[in-house]
Amino acid sequence: MLCEKCQQSPATIHLKQNINGQIQDLYLCSNCAAKYGMPYSFDSFFKDVMDSFLSTTDKQPTKDSPPDDRHCSVCGLTYEEFKQTSRLGCANCYKAFRSELDLVLKKAQGNNRHQGKIPNRCGEELLIKQEIANLRSSLKEAVASEEYEEAARLRDKIKHLEEAGRQVSS
Repeated sequence: MLCEKCQQSPATIHLKQNINGQIQDLYLCSNCAAKYGMPYSFDSFFKDVMDSFLSTTDKQPTKDSPPDDRHCSVCGLTYEEFKQTSRLGCANCYKAFRSELDLVLKKAQGNNRHQGKIPNRCGEELLIKQEIANLRSSLKEAVASEEYEEAARLRDKIKHLEEAGRQVSS
């Protein structure tokens, strides 16, 4: 799709405007978007957002604290490199920097688990798995607070859902 203003460059930015209650969509190239006061490319915008989140979640080092030498055991990416680039090196980095990423994701999205749409073709099975996970968490809480009748009810519901899940997946 070409930019709606210059009709020459490919549109890379989708701008939505609400003007007097009417939503207008504009598809712009980066040059025309800059004229609208949007000087960011997506990468620089994402880096600025990540920098602000990481700076608020980092503990401020004291002069006596050792340097942060955490790193990913698979790709070798250090936490300092991650902070500078806002990019992870591999899937294992999610485990290596989990506590920081949890804070960033919760602050940015309100949660650190995906809560979006579920595809129809596998939706029922995923919903059952999510419900079982939630019930197991509630079961642990019930046992910890010695609410054994509630724990037994939750246990039975988990068994019922596990049977239903087996029927759906087969």
